[in-house]
Amino acid sequence: MAKRIEWTDNALREKVEILKYWKKRNKSEDYSKKLNGLFKNAVRTIQKHAALGRPTEDPEVKNILARDYLIYFTETDTCITVVHILDGRRNPDR
Repeated sequence: MAKRIEWTDNALREKVEILKYWKKRNKSEDYSKKLNGLFKNAVRTIQKHAALGRPTEDPEVKNILARDYLIYFTETDTCITVVHILDGRRNPDR
């Protein structure tokens, strides 16, 4: 059985900010829609194969790369929680 997916408020806010940025930059929703689909597919992959996630400095958090974006998540027996979505090209200290 697939694990339930939850998003933290912070992760949802980051996703919305990313999608708004690309909509404003491209003056079109097309890329934002494709990017949102990419995020959904990555989360579905995590849902089915959480072991694919790479370990981070925090032993409870893993990440997976979705094009240029790192999706950070935690896992329990029944749930995958997305905690961050960050652009991997940006300085992580910002």
